[in-house]
Amino acid sequence: MKSSEPGIAPTGHHVLEIATVCPYEAFAQLHQTDLKADKAKKREVYQHIMTSVGV
Repeated sequence: MKSSEPGIAPTGHHVLEIATVCPYEAFAQLHQTDLKADKAKKREVYQHIMTSVGV
């Protein structure tokens, strides 16, 4: 668990932190040329990660 301190999550629940890494180049070009597409791609990756962990 991230912390055992009270108040971070409701009583009886826990905080789960998920991290991932990818090469910088995979997003750098898109970020520099099309911010809307960059945000959409990041959302797609987010959705894939959340699906894979069952959230």
